[in-house]
Amino acid sequence: MASSCDDGRWMVAVKLRCSSWEQLAYVYQNDIKRGSMFLRAQNPPAVGTEMRLDLILPSGSVAAFEGRVASVVPAGQGRGPGVELALIKLSPGVLWMIESALRTTAKAEEDIVIDTESPGAEEDLLAALEAERRGLERLDPYQILGVRDSAGDDEVRDAFAELSKRVHPDRYAQYESEQVRTLASEIFMAVREAYRKVATAEARGRLAGARVKRAATPAVSIDESAALDEARRLVDADNFERAVPIYDVIVRKNPHNRVASAGRELCEGLRLLPGDPLAAAERIEAAVELDPTNERAARELVAVRRAVSELRQKFLAKLLGRED
Repeated sequence: MASSCDDGRWMVAVKLRCSSWEQLAYVYQNDIKRGSMFLRAQNPPAVGTEMRLDLILPSGSVAAFEGRVASVVPAGQGRGPGVELALIKLSPGVLWMIESALRTTAKAEEDIVIDTESPGAEEDLLAALEAERRGLERLDPYQILGVRDSAGDDEVRDAFAELSKRVHPDRYAQYESEQVRTLASEIFMAVREAYRKVATAEARGRLAGARVKRAATPAVSIDESAALDEARRLVDADNFERAVPIYDVIVRKNPHNRVASAGRELCEGLRLLPGDPLAAAERIEAAVELDPTNERAARELVAVRRAVSELRQKFLAKLLGRED
């Protein structure tokens, strides 16, 4: 234990490390949820002493609490020697983080066993995570969360909560690869940042204002308009082979035509989709970035991200061995 000063108040700072998810589950159920915690100490601090606890999860995440010594437990009594701490500051966000990590880990442990016979699975997982990270860089906050531009607070919050469960770094805490854990953390931070930018009406207003300031797509000539209409018709009919040359002609004539560039990226992505979902995702994400008004690209983006997510789960299963 060590003394520290926090906001002008002196308190005893303690770091506790949970070495396993089972240990964390026990501490959470038997101590934290009751609003108290037992701390073993050979020289217990006096009753009334304020303490700060940094609970280190098996994933490395830190849950911070504040408490006050309610009673001293002598050696030979109960779990003594130590102190019974009354928790006086329990952040809902911290509790949610612990509960989410425990739920996610429990579900993973129900479904998987260690598999050492898939040496290429980790590389596949890294490729999937890296592709998703790069893809998120191309998307705006609404696209990352998978909600409409007109979504309200509740819809945005629900989308963030659901996505957070799927991409939370604690899902990857059991993997030895530092790269896997780092990429998972970067993906989660991107999702969290996207939520911050659209969480409230005020934030969404600021984002809308920033969008207006972006350079508009140059005006399209009558000939280009007709060609684009024909290319879109071919794309709607899934005739990508004929649509691509039309987009190519438009882009050569007007390299700044983002609509045509987006159409070409979409066609290439859809052609890749059956055999290489990861590469397809990058092309379709590029299409959405170039032309956010492309409805076909937006629809396909939702579908391809779901496919990539399922593929990533298969890589996880290969890496750890999923029981069917």
